[in-house]
Amino acid sequence: MKKTATLPHRTPPSKSKRVHLFISCRAEDRKLADEIERLLCACSKRLKVHIYPHSRPGSDWEDWIRDKLRISHLLLLLFTDPDADWDWCLYEAGLFTPLRQRYSKFPRPIVCLHGLEEVPPRQLRSLRAIQADAGEIEDAFLRPLLKTPDLTGVEPVLAPRLGDKRIERTAAGIAKLFLRHAVTDIDYRGEYFVIEIPRGATVTPTELPPRSVVLAPEGFNRVLGWKKHRFSWAELTRRAQPTRGKGKYWIEEIAEVICKSIRRESVPLMTSTFRAEGGGHIYRPLLTRIDRRDGEPFRFHFFFNQEIRPEVIRGPDIVGELFNYLTIGNRLRFEVAEPYIKRLHDLQGLSEQDRGRLLRQIGESLEVIEDESQRLDLWEGPECAEVFGDDGQRALELLREREHVKVDLRHALATKNLESLKAMLERLRSLSARVLNLATESYHELIAQNAAGWLPFEAAQPPGGDGDGSKSGINGNRKNPPRTVPEALGPGATPPE
Repeated sequence: MKKTATLPHRTPPSKSKRVHLFISCRAEDRKLADEIERLLCACSKRLKVHIYPHSRPGSDWEDWIRDKLRISHLLLLLFTDPDADWDWCLYEAGLFTPLRQRYSKFPRPIVCLHGLEEVPPRQLRSLRAIQADAGEIEDAFLRPLLKTPDLTGVEPVLAPRLGDKRIERTAAGIAKLFLRHAVTDIDYRGEYFVIEIPRGATVTPTELPPRSVVLAPEGFNRVLGWKKHRFSWAELTRRAQPTRGKGKYWIEEIAEVICKSIRRESVPLMTSTFRAEGGGHIYRPLLTRIDRRDGEPFRFHFFFNQEIRPEVIRGPDIVGELFNYLTIGNRLRFEVAEPYIKRLHDLQGLSEQDRGRLLRQIGESLEVIEDESQRLDLWEGPECAEVFGDDGQRALELLREREHVKVDLRHALATKNLESLKAMLERLRSLSARVLNLATESYHELIAQNAAGWLPFEAAQPPGGDGDGSKSGINGNRKNPPRTVPEALGPGATPPE
């Protein structure tokens, strides 16, 4: 018999009476490929299937692949697991693609068989994708392969007399084998849902179409006390209203990241949290995956991570503002300054790659805290002075120093000057310590004046107000607040240490 691997390089595949099918798969899926080969070859003796033997010894593997791809009429890629490494199969598909152009009058299609819930690799989405559904396998793959020249460009066709029942059984067998072998069910630990935008629906810069479909396979009972598995975006928006808090509303944030994704804009980090309806748990939504159809995003997967504390938001009045300064000061000192000063003290033995990685870590750590400061509206000149009352001038001086440190830090990072960077981090540590000291003193005074929580903030009015009906003390602009404990503490009471 004439060996197909020795056919002349430019022999068009249609001159062969056989139809050659190349099955591309991972080594882990070889058993599945063998079973599919058995079912297909049982339909026609003229069909020849090629599967790379991943255990093949020697160094001629590339020649083997090229020879088999060159004589193949079509390539079938078995896409079983979206999270696996597909470099090998994409390599084979990449070798096959130029052959489609060389023999342009012959179809030479690449067919990607994938799971019911998954989409093929991005590089193959413009090609023929078929779900592992018996009906779709029959209509989009088996009948065109066996009963027409549509996929092969070869006549006579492979199996003109093959009965419909046989084709149906073969399609069902392939679907059953694939779904048994492929990753078709993912166990999510926690709450999640999927939002699907309808075809042709209009998405504004801030709002989703009300009829967008929300799928919650496990229900949404723990989050919204809702056992429904399918509902519209409009229904979800109404149901979630009681969970709206003081910070960023999670429903609006989900709409924002979807709209930005569709417009191909940079998607911000999701920070909103909310307390579950009818329960005490706190959740934060996270966008974990985007599915595309014809290159356009249409399905968005969200996981709801359980948190131990809510989102830090701009607190009410001055006591909340001071709490936010304490939070940011602690982060700057103990997340950035302290640990990275220690690491910069001993740079011996660090490669250039490790030094570059260290610089990126420092820069990105500072950016994260700066983003939170901006979201909390901290370090705004006039407001900063008002928050710190009598210490407003000292606060403004720290604010000016902070701007100088930011500029010098960025310059040290950009020039990769590690000695200068270490000096700037030491200045940052000193600055954050002074901010913490100032904020701690002011925070302690306000809490003491307010009876340490024994009286509501609204009811506690420090003596020595302006007498003109304007607010002062904890709820208003702290204009020369008293440095004593108010009489509201009651006889014998002492302020907190």
